[in-house]
Amino acid sequence: MKKTILLILSVVVVSMASAQNYVDDKDEVKSLINKDNELSPFISLDFKTGNTVDQLSLLVGAHGGILVNKNVILGVGTYGWVTDPKVTNASQVDLELNGGYAGLLLGYKLFPKEIIHLNFPVLIGGGQIRLDDTDFFQSGSNDNSYTLEQSGFFIVDPCAQIEMNISHNFRVAVGAGYRFVIGSGVDTVTDEDLSDLYGMLSIQLGRF
Repeated sequence: MKKTILLILSVVVVSMASAQNYVDDKDEVKSLINKDNELSPFISLDFKTGNTVDQLSLLVGAHGGILVNKNVILGVGTYGWVTDPKVTNASQVDLELNGGYAGLLLGYKLFPKEIIHLNFPVLIGGGQIRLDDTDFFQSGSNDNSYTLEQSGFFIVDPCAQIEMNISHNFRVAVGAGYRFVIGSGVDTVTDEDLSDLYGMLSIQLGRF
C-alpha cells in the first residue's frame, strides 16, 4: 500500500513538473503587460491654450508613463492654469481663478514608426478650482488674496495630435482637444465656463 501511494505521488510530482515546463501558445493567457511586450518610458511637457470663462487662457503641465509596443499609452498627467482668468461674482467683486487637474492618461498611437503619425490620448481624473479675491486684505503684504469659493470637479480631456519623430528620443506634437468639466460646484462659474476647445503643443522625451 505504501509503495502504491509513493508511486502515485511520484507520478503526480513528475506530471506537475512536466506541466510547468510545457507552454501551449494556444492556451496562453494574453495580457497588456507581459514579458513579451516592448515597454518604453516617456515624459512630455505640454502647453494648452483655449478659453476659460470666455477668456483666452494657458494651461501648462506634463504627462508621462509607458508605451506598450509603441502604440498603447498608459500614464498619468497633470495641468494647471497659469494665466489666472478674471471673473466677477454676484456682489460685483473681481476674483481670480486658480486651479488645475490631474488623472489617468490612456491613448493609442497610429503608425508610430512613421516620421509623422497620429496620437489619440484621453485624460480622466479630477481637479480643483479656487476663486480668490486678490485685494481682500488691504496691506503692504505681497499675499493679499483670500479664497471666496472653491470646489473639486471631475474631468474628461480627450485630444487628437499629429506627432513628428525628430529623433529616436525626441518628438514634437500639435493637436486639439476638448476639456469636459463636470460638477465644479461654485456659484460664480459654471461647468460650461470651464469646458472648452483648446489647442496643444507637446515636447516629448523618451525611448521611442
